[in-house]
Amino acid sequence: MLTPRNQRAIRRADTRNAIARQVRILKTFGIPGRDLDQPHRMAKHHALNCGKPHCSICANPRHSTAVKGRERLTRQELRALDLQLEGQQLLASSE
Repeated sequence: MLTPRNQRAIRRADTRNAIARQVRILKTFGIPGRDLDQPHRMAKHHALNCGKPHCSICANPRHSTAVKGRERLTRQELRALDLQLEGQQLLASSE
């Protein structure tokens, strides 16, 4: 059974492991401009995220200003629309 002390220790260990994983990613890719002196900055942020909200690589495609119209939909939404169109075509051809 986990006591509050054990739960806290597990939570802290998980945080340390997550930070170590992000630091390892930073070292592997050798991204300039990132602080390895302050590794705890990586506690809640991914190492490859540039931090710019409208970045075309890191950001959500729906929030990117470079993409417009149908291209602003997520993959799941595009797939749902395609499946809906296929279903309508099947109904029209069967009549």
